[in-house]
Amino acid sequence: MSENFHGLTQAEADKRLKEDGLNEVPEPEYNFFKEFLSKLWNLSAWILEGALILECILGKWVQSLFVLLMLLFAAFNGASKKKQSRRVLNNISHKLTPTVAVERDGKWIKIDSKQLVKGDLISLQRGDVLAADVKVVSGALACDESSITGESKPVKKNVDDTAYAGTTVVEGDGLAIVTATGKHSRSGKT
Repeated sequence: MSENFHGLTQAEADKRLKEDGLNEVPEPEYNFFKEFLSKLWNLSAWILEGALILECILGKWVQSLFVLLMLLFAAFNGASKKKQSRRVLNNISHKLTPTVAVERDGKWIKIDSKQLVKGDLISLQRGDVLAADVKVVSGALACDESSITGESKPVKKNVDDTAYAGTTVVEGDGLAIVTATGKHSRSGKT
């Protein structure tokens, strides 16, 4: 199946890994203050803000203070929960590093997906989640691209078609050459 295509040597893969870095997309920095302010800009916050203004106009200062405290508490609590959930998801994602079948030095081996480099020859089969952008060089697949396009219908991928990181192979199998990893992949640029 791979007679026309060959993977990289380990030395070449190491060189490319050093040049391009790990196959991971840097997570945007979390800004608590920005998140806090965003919690003050939604429908439920606007209702409380309207009530606060109305209470102030009517001169009901105790009620105004109560509504203000509710508004600030809700925004603080929402921003805190978001920070906490990001931390939990980050911990989980670091524990669940997928492996990929790749040809190195003429042998098929499983490697950590973070070690993938441009030019690697990988094997794809049903259930695989693509860890990098690839060009199909052998076989026929169908990929669920809903994670990047929102479209739930599987998209057929034949030889010379591109499949993107984050999509899932739902049908078929084949070989593909990695075309972009990490911040250079489609998901890394968005």
